[in-house]
Amino acid sequence: MNRRSIGLGLCTLLLAGCAAHGDLFQSLQPPAAGQAVVYILRTQHVSRSMDLAPGIHVNGMDVGALKLDGYIRVPVEPGPTEIRLTNR
Repeated sequence: MNRRSIGLGLCTLLLAGCAAHGDLFQSLQPPAAGQAVVYILRTQHVSRSMDLAPGIHVNGMDVGALKLDGYIRVPVEPGPTEIRLTNR
């Protein structure tokens, strides 16, 4: 398993359930040559308190927020990637 796959899996697990927006997830799309991709997913959650939508920032860039079952695909440079949630 390569480092990108591990990173993608960790991000998915850490951010699952976080408030968010985006289209319903369809499938993984390969990154462009020399690039990596971060997928941020929000799965359904039983608690209505999870309806909050914090801002999602990847490497300092505001990439949005997510609704239930939504996702955001963010192309990034290979290597360490900072993902941060903030109050909107």
